[in-house]
Amino acid sequence: MLNKDKDPYASVWELDFTTRAAKLKNGHLIDPAYQSKIESRVSDYFRYFNFNAGNIIFAAPKIYGAVREPLQLYISELQELFQKKGLNFNFELLCNEDFQEKIFNVVTALSNSVSDTSELFMRSIQMYNLFAEDKQPVGLPKSPVKAKELPADFKGSEVIKIGALVRSSFNRLITNDLITEQEVERLQRGDYSKKTFNINFPVIKKIDHTFSMTEQRNVNGHSRFYADPYEINGTEYLLCNDWYEKPSRSYFEAWLRRIDETK
Repeated sequence: MLNKDKDPYASVWELDFTTRAAKLKNGHLIDPAYQSKIESRVSDYFRYFNFNAGNIIFAAPKIYGAVREPLQLYISELQELFQKKGLNFNFELLCNEDFQEKIFNVVTALSNSVSDTSELFMRSIQMYNLFAEDKQPVGLPKSPVKAKELPADFKGSEVIKIGALVRSSFNRLITNDLITEQEVERLQRGDYSKKTFNINFPVIKKIDHTFSMTEQRNVNGHSRFYADPYEINGTEYLLCNDWYEKPSRSYFEAWLRRIDETK
């Protein structure tokens, strides 16, 4: 906002005041009254766009204790400030172990099932994996960056949308040969899928190459299966895409735990 207005105070706003030395050096530059006006403008911005609630996350892979502790204090103060202005935002700091569990592990777990590679980190992981089997220069790792084999209840799974969780989980289960032939047969049944997952279509559908993929994906004119096929024991299947958070997630996670326990 300050950069857009070409406000010179932006250079002050961007300064790091977390250390005592920084406060002694640059503290005289702070204009409390002007900062209060800026905070009011931010509040007006949220109100104008009807943003009265939500989650705001500050994320960094590594923050040392000397910085993390005062930063956590400032975030708490920021949340109190927002609440005083009638804005119900939840502020959260994700760093170190939390960053690994809730961001890094989640993103790498999904890297094989995400087709949109516009995000730089995702593209980097996929590109590295693409060439990982080729000859590497001396000193560089020769194995691909692989997602952890994460169970259904791993910390961070709650931030993955149900559709992405289903796709990434099936990739893992198939790769590790954890779905039995009996379970494959059951997953093709509508009654089993409704009872086990609370969805209205079979979880998987065997591909019939005498019909077009569009015809096989559609049910009553609506696409109910993902376009990318999944190969299980040499046979190709389509995976149902008709998943919803509240009615389906708890069912799917319970099934996933049961499958994982049979390892």
